[in-house]
Amino acid sequence: MNEHETTELAIANVVANIDGVSDRVIDGLDAEFGTATAVANASASELQRVDGIGPVLGRKIASRTSSATRNPEVHVLDDIYTKPQCSRQH
Repeated sequence: MNEHETTELAIANVVANIDGVSDRVIDGLDAEFGTATAVANASASELQRVDGIGPVLGRKIASRTSSATRNPEVHVLDDIYTKPQCSRQH
């Protein structure tokens, strides 16, 4: 896995594990921003363009994705070692 892929996975894992982020919100983020990196680069107010994201959730996503962008390997490893393995079907 290269650095870009690691960062994308870390951001996606962080977002998926935030309370209040449903599959519908994840699908909306994907439709609005296209990549996990674009989500991480969005401001809290930009994130609110997605249905289901208000000011509080927008701030949570912006704050936590910032951490995943700075230290992606920590978030990928944390997810591998602490979460049961599963995959989401599209």
